[in-house]
Amino acid sequence: MIRVPLHQSGQASGEYEDFMTGFVVDNGHVWGRPVGVTVAPDGSLLVTDDGSMSIWRISYDARDITVQIGSSAPLDVTASDIAGMPHQQVSVEEHGKSVSFEGVPLRLVLEKAGMAFGDSMHGKKLANYLLVEAADGYRAVFALPELDPAFTDRVILLADRSDGHALDSKEGPYRIVVPWEKRMARWVRQVKALKVEEAGE
Repeated sequence: MIRVPLHQSGQASGEYEDFMTGFVVDNGHVWGRPVGVTVAPDGSLLVTDDGSMSIWRISYDARDITVQIGSSAPLDVTASDIAGMPHQQVSVEEHGKSVSFEGVPLRLVLEKAGMAFGDSMHGKKLANYLLVEAADGYRAVFALPELDPAFTDRVILLADRSDGHALDSKEGPYRIVVPWEKRMARWVRQVKALKVEEAGE
């Protein structure tokens, strides 16, 4: 199977990329033959294969987060990247009960994509901000000094677990946790993108 990229104009320019491969082994033997594809209700692709008499399901790993620093190219920070970062735990009151969240400082995810904090955070950079986007289109903004340990000892978490369990589909795979805020309006659920942008004039 191949995919044909559609550019910002919505038009194909003629190039294509391999999308699903591996049906022909080194000796030329063919063990599968995709013949049809459709989109399932959850957005995954279902591919029928009359060579192996199978239906293959291809899905996007929603645990990756797209991070973009200014005008630089977006970077996908993977679930493995985040799992390998130092985790912290905080206990908060949510809807009248205590909940323990585990996650990584949001700053570390931005640093993975090349964001610099500390001594470089001065001048015009203080007008930059972080835009957090959710899968359902919800968005919230944070000033960069809110994330910088040179400015504050408070930590904003990108949480991936609550009470010892992975976040469910309504919250996760990632959720913003701001432990000291009384209102949870910026506790974005289903985080899919982080974008550092400049404030307009």
